[in-house]
Amino acid sequence: MATWLPSNGNWGFVQNVTGDASCTPGHGFDGYFETNLGNGSQYLSNPGVMDVPKSYARSIGQDPERLVKMLGSDGNFLGEDRDTTEGLWGLSFHAIEK
Repeated sequence: MATWLPSNGNWGFVQNVTGDASCTPGHGFDGYFETNLGNGSQYLSNPGVMDVPKSYARSIGQDPERLVKMLGSDGNFLGEDRDTTEGLWGLSFHAIEK
C-alpha cells in the first residue's frame, strides 16, 4: 500500500477533534503502520521504465540524471514548504515481511 501524508493542517484538525496530542505533522518508519522508502534503484531493473519519470524531471527543470537520487528522497519530509514544493520523490509504502 502506498502512503502519502495529509497536509500539516489536517493533523491539527484531527488533534482538536480527537484530543489526541500524538497527532502531529511528520512521520516515522515504524509503529502501528510501518512504512518504508526505497533508495530509487528499484526502478532500474526494468529497461525503459525511467523514460517517463526522466521526462517529468526535465519538464520541471530538474536534471534527469539525478532521478534515482530524487526517487530515493522522502516526499513526506517534515518542512514548512512540503505541501508547496515542486519535485519528484519516492513513494513511501507499507509492506510487511512474510
